[in-house]
Amino acid sequence: MEDKVGKTEKGSHLWVVKNYSMLRKQIGVGKSIESEEFSAGGHRWMIVFYPNAKDIDAYHAGYVSLYIVLKSESSVHLQILHEIYVLEHSDDGHEFGFSLFKIDEGIPCLSRGQLCGICCFMKQEFLESPSTGFLRDDCLKIRCTIGVLTSHNHNQPLIIIENQPHGDETDFSNVLDSKKGADVFFRVEKERLCAHKWMLAARSPVFRSLLSGCNKPQEFIITNMESRIFKAMLWFIYKGNLLEEDEQTFDAHGPCVFESFWGKMLAAANRFGLKSLRKVCESRIWESMSLETVAYTLHLADIYGATQLKSACLKFAVKNQADLRHLVGYNYLSINSPSLLSELLKNIINIDKKSNKV
Repeated sequence: MEDKVGKTEKGSHLWVVKNYSMLRKQIGVGKSIESEEFSAGGHRWMIVFYPNAKDIDAYHAGYVSLYIVLKSESSVHLQILHEIYVLEHSDDGHEFGFSLFKIDEGIPCLSRGQLCGICCFMKQEFLESPSTGFLRDDCLKIRCTIGVLTSHNHNQPLIIIENQPHGDETDFSNVLDSKKGADVFFRVEKERLCAHKWMLAARSPVFRSLLSGCNKPQEFIITNMESRIFKAMLWFIYKGNLLEEDEQTFDAHGPCVFESFWGKMLAAANRFGLKSLRKVCESRIWESMSLETVAYTLHLADIYGATQLKSACLKFAVKNQADLRHLVGYNYLSINSPSLLSELLKNIINIDKKSNKV
């Protein structure tokens, strides 16, 4: 297949885990069940499942862990894209898992024997619940797809993102809407919102830490955030994209970039450790970059850890503004972030030095 980052050789494997209950009781924390070896991208792989979690913290929080491991020798580290799902047994059933084929979490590099996956993959209670349909006749179905990058496209844009769901077919927005099984509640401004611990913990390391160690319903007060922003963030966590009415045209000028929808979503993504959402925000903000907004956007990116956006802003400002003193927002940066102004000046000086050498 041809991927947006280059050519990818791709293969899939379906693994049926039998006698799940017996195996879970027999093996302890950090002990795994391994699939048969399978081929994908010209290499041999295994799926590695930890029914009692890979480490003690994940075990006490009630999770199972799921990974892939490279079994064949390779002369170089392999750059891979992959997805892994636990499947319902019905023909039209849902699936739970994650996909990195959208390049929103980076590209892992593996050598032989290295694991790649998620320690807090799914709540054990959710996996075993009769209502989910994942466990039938004491069997689980796990599907894994692996793509090995064989060449690379060096003409990539500064910001790489696709605003797509976490998995090609996974959509839990109906779970969010129905409120069925909700076990965590948030008070944001005047609204009370509900969610599911297993979903929040799977998507956000901040929520994972906040919610660990308590199996009872919990309620939290969220301060310094608008309810519309928090609701949009929840929608993204469950569905992987944003509601159409929230996908506004980015038309904020000057310091208003901080008060724009995308500016506030970037702050939320940073606050709760949502890398995918942060990169969506970076991309949307970058789409409307101009010399009137770049200084303020640079400051926004620096505050909220948007490294790709910050790098793009620096390059854009240096390329399009020979005399930095005439840049809109120059005085703003000199007062609010002198270090960023110095970084801009240093970039311009370096460009001048390279030009003089040529």
